[in-house]
Amino acid sequence: MKHSRKRHIRNSLASLIMAGLGLGFAGTASADLVFLTDSANTGEGFGNVINILSMQKPGGAGTASDVEQGKVAWNGSSNVITSTTSPTTVLTDPNKTATQTFAAVGLSGATAAQNLRLIWDPSEVGSAAGDDTQVNTLILSIYDTLGSVVFTASLAAPVHHSYVVGPGLGVGDFIYGLDLTQQGTLQTALTLAGDFSAFRIGLESNVSFVDDGPDTWLLANANGGVCEPTPANNFCGNPPPPSSTGTIPEPSSSALAFLGLGLIGASFWKRRRGRTL
Repeated sequence: MKHSRKRHIRNSLASLIMAGLGLGFAGTASADLVFLTDSANTGEGFGNVINILSMQKPGGAGTASDVEQGKVAWNGSSNVITSTTSPTTVLTDPNKTATQTFAAVGLSGATAAQNLRLIWDPSEVGSAAGDDTQVNTLILSIYDTLGSVVFTASLAAPVHHSYVVGPGLGVGDFIYGLDLTQQGTLQTALTLAGDFSAFRIGLESNVSFVDDGPDTWLLANANGGVCEPTPANNFCGNPPPPSSTGTIPEPSSSALAFLGLGLIGASFWKRRRGRTL
């Protein structure tokens, strides 16, 4: 009982610090989640790969109005699966759509956030020229054991993927991951939590230009073997926004910078007030 209470307090503390970090880093990057590379060109090299969200629109014509949308969340005891499309396009089979624990994917230690990957694995039919898909929204959520959200990250703008011809999964796999700033932010929260092996990973996505399916988001462990976004490799083809110069600051240095500015401002105000009294 005592250990459970300590774990609850630690998780709550991590959530509070995460909220503070989120405010501090607003504006340092244009995206939390970024498209990294096409595994058809580079080879995957992943460890565990597991389904997290599967969707299907039977009879889709592959146009902008052909949309698949779904969300899987964790309420502390079970998966909560929703879809805004009518009829629903999310597949509710637990083998196809379910939140996954960090332990299940093999994500652990100081590289858990760095190695977390989302793979868009569409199964489209027809001609290569017409088999595109466009990821309009992608929202990653991390839940603690009680079902509280301790971290979220999202895609800044739609990403269009060409030539995902099927049939069959695995032909066109498109790899997404956290940008450098959010890798640090998530890892800080996980480290503060201590044992995060039972934390759950949930996902929400909206994709258009679909043609039948099923189309699946996979959760994967990169094991350090897939392109990591750094200034040296132009962030895997996803450069930082124009407002950012050089390397995106690490979370620790950014937090210290904000704290320093706050202390300087407080000191200046105290001196000024003292002179006017």
